[in-house]
Amino acid sequence: MSPTKYEELVILMAPYLQRIHSRPDILSVGEILAATLRYLAASESMTDRMFNFRIGKSTVSKIILECCNCLWDVLFTPTEKIERVF
Repeated sequence: MSPTKYEELVILMAPYLQRIHSRPDILSVGEILAATLRYLAASESMTDRMFNFRIGKSTVSKIILECCNCLWDVLFTPTEKIERVF
């Protein structure tokens, strides 16, 4: 995925994955998306994601599930949204 396409995907996903920035350790939308895409693309375990992103295993599992659901909603319904990203 090119950096431009990744940024477009981050912009599309931002409204669904935005966190309240009340704490300095909150993950950004880009970090959540990167962790999810690397998990899906590389078939690595959540433990690997935990160590690579320095976050807890329960947090990793929660954000990956949430991000996958958002990716599905944003990219695969309706069809015209797919054309904007790919």
